Amino acid sequence: MKTQQMSDSITEQCRQFILDKVRTGTDYHNTYIRELLNMIDERLESNKELETSDRFEACMKLHICGIAARAFQQMHDRFIKVNDPRLCLEQYKEQYCADFKDLFHERDQCQKKAEEFTQLCLRPAVRAYVTKCLGPDIVDEMLMGKSSVDYSTWSFFQFSVLKQLLSEKKFENYVKYIQSYEDFVKKWIFGKITERFSTENSIVELEERHLKEIIHKIKGAIAHAQKRQSEGSHCKDSRNIRKYIQDICSNLAEELVIASDGL
Repeated sequence: MKTQQMSDSITEQCRQFILDKVRTGTDYHNTYIRELLNMIDERLESNKELETSDRFEACMKLHICGIAARAFQQMHDRFIKVNDPRLCLEQYKEQYCADFKDLFHERDQCQKKAEEFTQLCLRPAVRAYVTKCLGPDIVDEMLMGKSSVDYSTWSFFQFSVLKQLLSEKKFENYVKYIQSYEDFVKKWIFGKITERFSTENSIVELEERHLKEIIHKIKGAIAHAQKRQSEGSHCKDSRNIRKYIQDICSNLAEELVIASDGL
């Protein structure tokens, strides 16, 4: 029974690893399988008292790698499809047509291109920046907020978990706690975070704070690029526009990851 519990725990941990990799939206890399195998070896090493056989370990690795292979194949196929040159051209076909018409009629495209740069490049980059910043803020809020004593020491944390188990009086929760302690505790912490941030506007306040910070930096990067532009050539050709955009992006490189496709 203990071996089965360990096997289930390792499989669940590996599923989460696979899911996290798939969610990145990048292409598959050979190191992913090696990381999976190392993860399995570490867990088996920490449970040596169960004395599992080589056949058991091989079967577990084949099972988990089978799950990974199917998920990573779909991940690779999706990446190829998204980055197919023909599909990319088809995606921007209407935009190219509109640009051609504007050029033909000698219309000023400045406002239109500024809006496209904001929507295609800055908006997703800012969203990713704010999301990345929220993680540490949520941890700090949990450690310093109202229920911070629950996470101050290992003993207090264990006490809080057991107290909730007693108050709920649900047999299945006791079973989960005993059989899959790590998974149970992760879900318990996630539930507390959800409870903490879904009842108040604190998550919105955190988002707005980081949004204001990055908007201030974007305005600074634009002002800096304008200054460099004014110090250089005054000829408003496509090369100057390109250099101007590149200056803005390079000034924001430490904070924002701007998608090259949209750019």
